[in-house]
Parts: sequence; C-alpha cells; structure tokens
Amino acid sequence: LIAGDLFDQPQPSRRLVNTVAELFASIPDTAIFIAAGNHDPAFIDSPYRTRSWPLNVNCFTDAITSINLSEMPVSVYGAGFPSTAAPRSLLPADFTTGTPGRLNLLVMHGELVSNTQASDYNPVAIDRLAQSGLHYAAFGHRHEASELLSAGFCQAAYSGCPLGRGFDETGTKSVRFIEFNDKEGTSDWQIKSEKFKTGGRIFSEILLDATEAETNQALADRILEQLR
Repeated sequence: LIAGDLFDQPQPSRRLVNTVAELFASIPDTAIFIAAGNHDPAFIDSPYRTRSWPLNVNCFTDAITSINLSEMPVSVYGAGFPSTAAPRSLLPADFTTGTPGRLNLLVMHGELVSNTQASDYNPVAIDRLAQSGLHYAAFGHRHEASELLSAGFCQAAYSGCPLGRGFDETGTKSVRFIEFNDKEGTSDWQIKSEKFKTGGRIFSEILLDATEAETNQALADRILEQLR
C-alpha cells in the first residue's frame, strides 16, 4: 500500500517512471496499490493515468473505488487526489464497505481530523472511519510514521517516508508490515503490526556547545568528536 506522494511532482521524468515500473514488475506476486497524493495528483496527463503499469500495480486516481483480490477475501479501497489540494474529504460521509466477511483495507493520502477540524489535504474524520466497515486504513501525507490509531473496529496509521530526503525528515525511517489473521474463520480479523527500520542515510539535528571553540580548527574538532 503506497499512500500517495510516491513521486514529488505531477509529471516525473519518464526515466524515473520507467525505473519504478520496472522495479514493481520485478515482484509480480506482490499486489501493489497506489493512491495519488497532493504532490503527484492524478492530473489528466499523470503517469498514473497514461502509463501502462505492470499487472500487479493498481492506481487509485478518482473518487473512491475498490478492488477485490481473487485469491483471498480481501477488498482494497482507495481514492486519489484530483489536484494539489482536496479541501473536501475523499471519503464520503455515507461510505460503508458493504462487503461483510471480507478484510477491507483503505489506502489514501490525507489528514485524520476530528469532526470540527478542516484541512486542505483530504480531511478524514476519525468518526467516519469508525462507521466505515474498514479494518485498516493506510494514510500518507505526514512524513513521520505514526503508531496505530483505533477508530472503532478500524485501525489506521500514517506510513511516514522510507528514506529521509532533508532536514525536515530527520531520524530513522521505516515501513509498516501488517499481518491479519482470521480468527477461527469468523472474519474477526486480528491485526499484528510492526514498523521495520529502513537503511540508507539519516538526517539528524544535533545541538553542539561551541562557546569555548575559539578557532575554526577547535570547532571542527568538536564537531568531529560529536559525530564519532
């Protein structure tokens, strides 16, 4: 589940899109679901609309729709940003899954809010999730991964980003692995969730007392000592 902003612009370079598509094609047994975000909205010329993606890739670009997996009782719902902003919720007020007995998942870019809060980036009220019939909602937009949030029977979380790209994305990054178990065939889905740290560079902000470093070399030595 990729909850938006896979690309950082509406029209990424063709070479980059080809690379991503090739990587997705290299794991054909993994079903991939992508929701367009505010940085890569589903404009008419978006690669989400114009690109021929591998068969295992599904792109949500419009109002909320669902895809049923044939090999297991799982339905994946999603909606995409139509523009760089979405002040009205992409999750309709009367939304319900309508698929009892199935594991119902949602992937979407947006902000979880209370009933009185507003947002320009797809405000989704927690109470709405609680009444939706969903079991898990994967949200993008915030760059910091969250812990699981309970909304009735639905669990939700922000994925964060798997690799920091600047000093607005500090610290260790992660992806979330979710496991659902059908308790004794009753469709009472039990969730296990774990964040896995990802490798690569880490951006860190460190405060250093440099009041007694009266030369550039003394300052450099102190910085190197702190880094070690």
